[in-house]
Amino acid sequence: MTMMGLLHSVALSTQFLLIFSSSLFTNCLTLNDSTTTHHHECHQHESNALLSFKQSFFISKSASYNTFSYPKTVSWIPTTDCCSWDGIECDELTGHVISIDLSSSQLYGSMDANSTLFSLVHLQSLDLSDNGFNHSQISARIGHLSQLRHLNLSQFGETTLSAEVPTQISHLSNLLSLDLRSYIEA
Repeated sequence: MTMMGLLHSVALSTQFLLIFSSSLFTNCLTLNDSTTTHHHECHQHESNALLSFKQSFFISKSASYNTFSYPKTVSWIPTTDCCSWDGIECDELTGHVISIDLSSSQLYGSMDANSTLFSLVHLQSLDLSDNGFNHSQISARIGHLSQLRHLNLSQFGETTLSAEVPTQISHLSNLLSLDLRSYIEA
């Protein structure tokens, strides 16, 4: 083989390798895109339930005793995905709300027994501690939150929840932690 033929053969081989590796790279990217987890947005009925819950309270600095408290619900804007709201965590695969942390959120008002909060049946964690619930009672509907693993309703001062704990709390068979400090001292 002549030197010119050898150079031509190497050039064709190099060109083939470049095309082949480019094709492999493209296929790998496509495969990775199809197997990555895509973030699902919050379900509309859950977003509406959270907004309705928010509407039932006023923001009052005196409702929370923690000096670092702030109104988390201010970030709850109807035109945004509720999974991005402060204090809200969603399941990345389903988009269902699985955690609400409104601890020290300066919420003041009464929690209605028919609160839309109890329609969020995928909840695994609920923290409403250090807010002013104006002697509200835990609703018997708490039993509907059967996925709940962590529940914190601890309060302080005169704004504690009423001391009666409904028997439906025993329906929460997945519960790992329950904090009612100050709740039963009311």
